[in-house]
Amino acid sequence: MWLPKDERKLLRAYFVKIGEPDMQHIFVLTDFLPPFKPTKPHDPAFKKFDKAWNRIRIANNALASRKLIICKEEEDLTDEIGVLLTISGYDLGRKYNFWLTRTGLWFAEYKDHWF
Repeated sequence: MWLPKDERKLLRAYFVKIGEPDMQHIFVLTDFLPPFKPTKPHDPAFKKFDKAWNRIRIANNALASRKLIICKEEEDLTDEIGVLLTISGYDLGRKYNFWLTRTGLWFAEYKDHWF
């Protein structure tokens, strides 16, 4: 399965940090902001942060809806989130973590694209 860029990066980061399925890890979401570069360099700093924050939340919701992760957000307004990788999320994160298997996933998705 070939995921959009933000979801791929986030799933790969979860795989690297957690390392095994069905084990919860608490993440501070601001640690994930540097790889999420804003698309417009002329935005003010707050808009860049807000846009990246929303991209992470959208990617988390998409991964959770695909049953690749289980998110447990805290009710207070902290930026911490508990994440569990499901078995399929762990497997896909492992494939995205290595260049050769990531390329194979891309090829399997788009091999018939031009026909």
